[in-house]
Amino acid sequence: MSTSINYLLKEISEIIGPTNLTAMQSLLILDAVKKAKNIHQSEIESAFLEGKNEMARVLNALPVIELQKTGEKYYEEKYGL
Repeated sequence: MSTSINYLLKEISEIIGPTNLTAMQSLLILDAVKKAKNIHQSEIESAFLEGKNEMARVLNALPVIELQKTGEKYYEEKYGL
């Protein structure tokens, strides 16, 4: 499954097409993309944990395996990144 960050990069690349960036510009863009992906991953992991905790609180009946899953593990399983 693709993340919204990957989708955005693909769409922008198709719209802009080939560019003549300097080495520094390329590095800055790559750094910004990496930071955006890390932020996005943290948001997904946090949302997963919040949902899991709320579900456990309300139902108090989640299978043990689901209660032990971390947000990071969920993200890796879902997005494989």
